[in-house]
Amino acid sequence: MVDSRLSRGELLGFFASVPLLHGLEKSTLLSLCQVCQVRRVSKGHVFFRRGDSSEYVYLIYSGSVTEFASGPNELELVVKVRQSGDYFGEMGMLIDEPHLVTSIATHSHTTVVIIPRSEFLYRVRTEERIMKHLFKTLAERLKRSSERLIAHTYMDANSYLAYSLLRQEKEEGNQGFVKVSQDYLAQRCGLARQTVARILGEWRRDGWISTSRGKIEVINRTALNELVLDAVIDGS
Repeated sequence: MVDSRLSRGELLGFFASVPLLHGLEKSTLLSLCQVCQVRRVSKGHVFFRRGDSSEYVYLIYSGSVTEFASGPNELELVVKVRQSGDYFGEMGMLIDEPHLVTSIATHSHTTVVIIPRSEFLYRVRTEERIMKHLFKTLAERLKRSSERLIAHTYMDANSYLAYSLLRQEKEEGNQGFVKVSQDYLAQRCGLARQTVARILGEWRRDGWISTSRGKIEVINRTALNELVLDAVIDGS
């Protein structure tokens, strides 16, 4: 991790683009400029591990960060891939617990703006906009967690992979394709890579998807949706 320099103007412009800080007074953003740190890290840098104390909130200026959690059979599951403008590390602070996930830089050069615990919690207490945004974000995460729990309960490998692929496509803007690797899907689903490769191969032969390096195109969304629905109906 190395120090990186951003001008006050660059920081203010970045803060204004971050949903967490949207609409705050300029004086508040200037105060954040005084206390934050900017760091550039390489791919593979571990910001914190599950169980570490929660000391900072990280805003992603550039690059990407992936959050991992331990799944069945101690496989690492991808919880979320965070991009520029996203933030992470706040959950442990809000519930006064150690971090629930491990966060790792997954881009060759990732730059983060780091806000100390005391400053972040002070802003949560004093800035209604931040509080409302966090409430909304927590509600959305609870909804996603409930959906994942249902999926894990009722679905086999085929249907859960279909569910995860369709959800990833939705998160990427319903463009008809996703830019992910088989390794990523395996980690996200808690499945062996060989299992994911076998299932994708079957779907490719059936004409449901097409694949290229780092990209999966959804051709027959109806078939994938029916696979998910049938699994839920059969398991209920």
